[in-house]
Amino acid sequence: MSWQKVNTVYYIVLVVMGLLWLAQLHTFGIVVGLAAIAVAYFVYQRKRLSYFCAAALYFGLLRTAMDDGHDFHQGFQSYAKLFYFICVVLAFFLHEKVAIKNKKEDAEGTIPD
Repeated sequence: MSWQKVNTVYYIVLVVMGLLWLAQLHTFGIVVGLAAIAVAYFVYQRKRLSYFCAAALYFGLLRTAMDDGHDFHQGFQSYAKLFYFICVVLAFFLHEKVAIKNKKEDAEGTIPD
């Protein structure tokens, strides 16, 4: 399986997860859902920073599942932890393999304006 296909599955999972959180219709779910959909849009565009944002989002959800502080994870908490952990690790691999790199900035080591 190529990294492009993995990236496609990754942003589809982000969108589906965002919609599931939005469907809960409470403040935490709406915030997480909107953040997931926004991150999925930038992962679709293969922006480099979006993979770090996805990793941070999944890490936050991993901590939420570990703290047992949310009803969403009640029945499948151990599976949610494994899923979130895999997504955090996968975000870093996709950042290196798929993200569009700006050759000029990478070569010069400068920060764009």
